[in-house]
Amino acid sequence: MPTVYLFISIAICMLCLSSLMLLYRRMHPLILLHGYFVGTILMQQSFAVLSLNLHYVKPVLGLQAFWAFKLPGLFVQPILLLWGLKPLFSRKHGAGAKLCLILIPLLLMTAVDAGMKFTGFVAVMHWNAFFSALRYALILLADWAYLKLLQRLMRAEEVSGL
Repeated sequence: MPTVYLFISIAICMLCLSSLMLLYRRMHPLILLHGYFVGTILMQQSFAVLSLNLHYVKPVLGLQAFWAFKLPGLFVQPILLLWGLKPLFSRKHGAGAKLCLILIPLLLMTAVDAGMKFTGFVAVMHWNAFFSALRYALILLADWAYLKLLQRLMRAEEVSGL
């Protein structure tokens, strides 16, 4: 089962990386890169806080478990976060549509966490889907605030393409 999940994880990573080209066409490249890197940093650091300090989760040791755990954390979840940020920067959607378009990536990121729990790659002590969704919503909010500040600074510097 771990080998199957590793191959599924690699396939999903490839799919998410290919969807990055669609985001590249719709978002400014600097906003896209900053959003990806800040999202990755926030996700990795929040997991470190949850696992080391609060003892909510504990990764299981093993090479397959490591890669099946790290690949979604480095590729899938940050790209889903970017898909959740895209409606916030769009002007063509109403408030209800933006909320629906933000909830879809949040649910998918929570499903990745649930998949990690059910495959046994993470030993879970005090985890539920609400904590995971709240974590991703707060990461999305922090990333959005940072990117809005970056966008305002880029407009002040008159960067082309905004």
